[in-house]
Amino acid sequence: MEPLEQQLAIKHYRTIMKQGEGKQVTVYLAFDESRRSLCTIKLQKIIENEVKRCKSNQAFIKEISALIKAKHPFVIEMFDSFLWEDENKKLRWCIVLEHADGGNLYDNFIQKREKVSEKIVLNWLAQISLALSHLSTAGLINFDLSSRNIFLFGEKLRGTVKIGSLGYLKEDTAIASPERYLAPEQLEGSSIQKLFLWSIGIILYELMTGGDHPFETEFNGGYLSKLPRLDYRQNPAISQDLNSLLKLLLEKKPSDRISINDLLCHKLVKEKIVCFIEHCFVNEQDIDVIISQTTELFQNILPPLEMINGQVEEEKQPQAQNMEPPLGHQFEEAKINELIEKIKQDGQEKLADLIHQDHQLIDRLREKQDLNHTVEWKPFEGVKDRHIWPDLMPGIYYGQCLEGIRDGYGLLTCKEGRSQQILLECEWKKGFPKQGKLILVRENKWRKYEGKFDEKYLRTGIGCQNNEDGNTYQGQYQKGYRHGIGQYSLPDGSCYEGQLKDGDWHGIGKLTYENGIYSVGQFEEDEKVGVHKFYSKEGVFLREGSYE
Repeated sequence: MEPLEQQLAIKHYRTIMKQGEGKQVTVYLAFDESRRSLCTIKLQKIIENEVKRCKSNQAFIKEISALIKAKHPFVIEMFDSFLWEDENKKLRWCIVLEHADGGNLYDNFIQKREKVSEKIVLNWLAQISLALSHLSTAGLINFDLSSRNIFLFGEKLRGTVKIGSLGYLKEDTAIASPERYLAPEQLEGSSIQKLFLWSIGIILYELMTGGDHPFETEFNGGYLSKLPRLDYRQNPAISQDLNSLLKLLLEKKPSDRISINDLLCHKLVKEKIVCFIEHCFVNEQDIDVIISQTTELFQNILPPLEMINGQVEEEKQPQAQNMEPPLGHQFEEAKINELIEKIKQDGQEKLADLIHQDHQLIDRLREKQDLNHTVEWKPFEGVKDRHIWPDLMPGIYYGQCLEGIRDGYGLLTCKEGRSQQILLECEWKKGFPKQGKLILVRENKWRKYEGKFDEKYLRTGIGCQNNEDGNTYQGQYQKGYRHGIGQYSLPDGSCYEGQLKDGDWHGIGKLTYENGIYSVGQFEEDEKVGVHKFYSKEGVFLREGSYE
């Protein structure tokens, strides 16, 4: 890291050291005055060339949109993103990320040729695999995975690892022989679906051998062309079981390579994931994410385990799995039908039909049953003073409670205002909704939201919404509005990516049309303003247009 000649004050962030840079971005270690903690800031460089500046804006918007979708316990978290006006009145994108206090794996181990034990490597493999599975599901696999892009949090040999940059902002990596992570299919530019699995195999081998490569000893050019003829190099530092897994990751033919789901279900990885859950290796919220991500994949093999003297009493697992809570702790299908009938009586037949057609609803509810929460039918008191949104009228709650208070998982139905009926299916904590699903019908068309809620039952944080007319949105919310950075898709095939304010396209954004042509520029209240640059589907500059 380089010391700074002059510190920058960016909102309530103060830069401390320069950590790195690329053609579009400078990376700083900074101090967050509001959180009283360190953070990492990626600040857009000043680019005078208009075409290059538009492409830089586009890259930042894509990186921010990707980081919103990428939120996961083992992906570096984005705390903030905004346009910052510097002392020269230049607008520059800024991304604020959590700070990796342990640095990256390349600098810590591979460059120093230090070996890491198999136990630690398997911990890290499980964490990286969970992150990559999530990124793959979200369609975010278009980045190069290397040891320089995996960051360590906590103690050097006991911390957790997280994936960093998602590839839209190119930073100087300074890795010796970066081609060492390339897969055989990249020589022909073919399938990219399993590239990151190959990269995982290379990284694991390097960590356990002190920086050795599984196929090559010297990189003097032409590595990829030689790779099909190179044999896997056995190493006595690696156990037989892990060697077998490495060979599955490093199959030269992509179709023979292990899939990400099969990797998660592999005995060595699965055991570590179960250990994370059982021993509270991560915080409670992150455990919920991991359970949600793996339970179906593992075919519900994660029952509560009894502990005796700190050890799992394995012979009791089947009994624990088959136990059903008492009737007062169970969800009843008859009660759900009663709730549907109540919604019909209120004149909301379309909403009632949507709930009736959700055949997985009872299964989702029963998955949450436990001995700690009773399941109760309770009146809902309503909510007032919801910013500009109508009050929530008194209604009915059917779900889990703790000491008589909504807590756990459950359903709430009530009216928003005097006529609009809603159904809220979510997790509750001490009487308030935290995260879940909202369904409402407006002008006889449904709208479905999934994400977080604040104490006024308004959409907040990161979420997604689908409307019956074909509009979809994924991104940030604030006080019920689409507000921040997001991606908005329209039924005609066009798509907006960029800043939003109070529900409108407002700020720097990219508008892609049905034919693939796109424009980048400023928006105000859903309308283009100022100069917009237009590009072909391939990214070639076409023209510019001015808008009042």
